[in-house]
Amino acid sequence: MPQMTGIIEQRNSAQRKTRFGDKTTHSIRIGEDWYGDGFKGFPDDAVEGASVEFEFTESGSYKNVIPHTMRVVAPPAERPAAAASAPARGGQGADARQEVIIYQAARNTATELLKVAVELEAVKLPTKQADKYDALLALHGELAEQLHCDAMDVYTGNMVISRELLGSCDD
Repeated sequence: MPQMTGIIEQRNSAQRKTRFGDKTTHSIRIGEDWYGDGFKGFPDDAVEGASVEFEFTESGSYKNVIPHTMRVVAPPAERPAAAASAPARGGQGADARQEVIIYQAARNTATELLKVAVELEAVKLPTKQADKYDALLALHGELAEQLHCDAMDVYTGNMVISRELLGSCDD
C-alpha cells in the first residue's frame, strides 16, 4: 500500500447522501493531493498544521486513507483551542486493536448479510456478468461502512442501545 507523510494544509468535511442516509465525510489536503476518510473520520489531533503519516488506497482519481493507519507524528506549532479541548478519539479506554476488531466484524457481517440477500434475491444485480462484481463490491462497501459506523458509535458512547431495542436478555 502507498504511504504518505506530510503536513495537513487543509481539512474539510461535507455531508453526503448515501442509501443509508446523510453521512459526514472528511478530507485533508497535503501538498496538491486530497485524501478522503471514507466516512471513517480522522484522529482528533490530525488538525491543520499537524505532521501525519498514513497508508492510503487509490481508486481512479480518489485517494482514501486506510482506516486506523493515520498517526500524528508532530502537532502543529500553534494548535487551535477547539481542537485542543476535543475528546480523544475512541472514547473511554478505546484502543486501536478494539477498533480493528470492530472494523473486521463489520466487514464479516456485511459479507454474510450480502450473501443471504443474494441467495434470497433481495438485491437486484445487473444482468451483465461483468457488472455483477462491481455492484456486489459497492453494496458490500456501503453495508460494511454503515455497520462499522454504527458499531463505533456504540463503542465510543455516541449512541446508546436501550434494552427495549435489544429485547430481553433473560431468554
